[in-house]
Amino acid sequence: MANDKRARAKHEPSFNKIPRAGALEQPEKLPKLAAEPRSIMDMQPAWRLSNMRMKSPFGWAAITRGDMQQVIEHFKALESMTWSSILVEAKKHNHHCDVGGMCKEAQKCLEDDWQGGADEVLTIRLTNKKRVWGVLEGPLVYLLWWDPEHSVYPSLKKHT
Repeated sequence: MANDKRARAKHEPSFNKIPRAGALEQPEKLPKLAAEPRSIMDMQPAWRLSNMRMKSPFGWAAITRGDMQQVIEHFKALESMTWSSILVEAKKHNHHCDVGGMCKEAQKCLEDDWQGGADEVLTIRLTNKKRVWGVLEGPLVYLLWWDPEHSVYPSLKKHT
């Protein structure tokens, strides 16, 4: 019978025990982030080449060796900057353009080259005329077109 009492005592709750200090406190559980989420403006750019148009119009197949070297050097320099520097501080050279303002040919190319469609595209200026066009998603630019004559989004010169 003594063994029965001991066996029951192990499995039955005891109401005369007092918990030690802190035993009943449940700390609030909060998820821990590996890092604070950052704005893309604080991030450096990265490039994706899978959507580059090779055929005419605006195709990369027509780029000269000298122009390609200029593009590579320019994009290498951009990689050391943040999107804030690229899009805010240098917004005159690099900015988004509304698709509705592009030439009809470019609008058709966008339908062909960017399946999801886009309301705006990103232009990155190399010189007064030469541009690289792409779509910005997060910190990634999906490069689309080479525009050496500034013909994707023609601009009218003032006072002409």
